[in-house]
Amino acid sequence: MTNNVLSNTKKRFQLRFGLRAKLLLLSSFLFVIPWFGYQYVWEMEKYLRFGQEQTLVGTARALATALHERENLFNNQASFLPALNKGKIYMVIN
Repeated sequence: MTNNVLSNTKKRFQLRFGLRAKLLLLSSFLFVIPWFGYQYVWEMEKYLRFGQEQTLVGTARALATALHERENLFNNQASFLPALNKGKIYMVIN
C-alpha cells in the first residue's frame, strides 16, 4: 500500500516537458553563453587595466625617487649647456 501511495504521488508531481518546453530551455541556455563570455572579457579587461595602472604608478614612483632633490637637472644652467655651447657633445649611433 505504501508503494502504491508513493507511486501515485510521484505521478502527480512528475513534470512533463513537451518538445516546445525543451526547445525553450535549450535556446535560453544558448542565449546565456555569449553573455557569460562578455562578462568574462569585461572582467579580464578590468583586471588588465588595473595591472597596467599599478605598473605605471610604480614606474612614476621609481622615476620620482631617482630625480628627487636634483633641481639642477632641469635648470637652464645645467651641466651639459656649457659643453653644448663649446661643441663638445657628440652623438653616438649604434
